[in-house]
Amino acid sequence: MGNNIHEAAWLLHTTEECPTRSYDDFHVKVFPASQSQCEMKSMPQLERVYHIYTTFLTIGEEVRKVIEQGKGQKAIDSILQNNSLQSIPAQEDLQAVIGVEVQTLKEYLEFVKAPDIVLEDELVWPVKPDFDY
Repeated sequence: MGNNIHEAAWLLHTTEECPTRSYDDFHVKVFPASQSQCEMKSMPQLERVYHIYTTFLTIGEEVRKVIEQGKGQKAIDSILQNNSLQSIPAQEDLQAVIGVEVQTLKEYLEFVKAPDIVLEDELVWPVKPDFDY
């Protein structure tokens, strides 16, 4: 793995079914693994991923509420620390979720590429002039 944060990222879940935004900013916090109170070893793979996903959404929504209320960075840090330690597993448990079907961020971005779209107008001869407003 690389030295940057994004080089150590794995994509556990992707969805477009989030009706509301959960995060406005990118938050990075480091907590000692010994402080984590979340145990996931007994959960099946799908439940582990779902638990992590919904927990991150919940934390993000709580942080947004605090920001909308005009509270400061201390309130945000408190939410991140309390909810993270109670609901997000330690690094060892997170790494246990990574299976052969889980892609790194680089692999995912290579897999999901923009579609190559050719419009019908682009195939017609003679080419239409550019539309000027």
